[in-house]
Amino acid sequence: MILSSIGGRRDEMNRAADPADPEDAMPDDQVEARMPLPGAASPAPGGPILVALLEELAQVASEEQARAFLGALGKRIALAHPLDRPNTLAALEAQANMIWGQLGWGRTRLVAGSGGIRISHHGWPTNLAGDHHGLWPRAFPMLLAALYQAWFQSLGEPEDLDTHIVSHNRELIELRHGPR
Repeated sequence: MILSSIGGRRDEMNRAADPADPEDAMPDDQVEARMPLPGAASPAPGGPILVALLEELAQVASEEQARAFLGALGKRIALAHPLDRPNTLAALEAQANMIWGQLGWGRTRLVAGSGGIRISHHGWPTNLAGDHHGLWPRAFPMLLAALYQAWFQSLGEPEDLDTHIVSHNRELIELRHGPR
């Protein structure tokens, strides 16, 4: 049987783990070993697919075509994860962070200023397993800017306002939403 071939017994596999039971408790060093290191390759579902997609895009598309594709992908992700019409910037930030948490894509901080809204995004998966060319760290900020642009437009922002990349590194992506 399949269960016996992988060394498990049905009664053990169906029993819920009890952290108070010494047999079920995991030593602290094993818990820490399972936590990803900062900047470590992401084991996120879809990572290998994203890497293959980005590698293909780098091979067949011009820089302009790649930006357009990542922009369209960002818009599509925004449509798949719509906002619930937040009435404050703090509510928009909370909703965005809930979505980022679900996707495992970090956290954001939104701050209104005289030139628009500053979007500071950190804790994003900077590496994907198998991305030996570093394509993801260059693509993700473009995808993120398009996603925010689509969210702001879905909330009724005028089309003459734009979300663009101010700066990015492996620690932080800075975007700005405001006049072009």
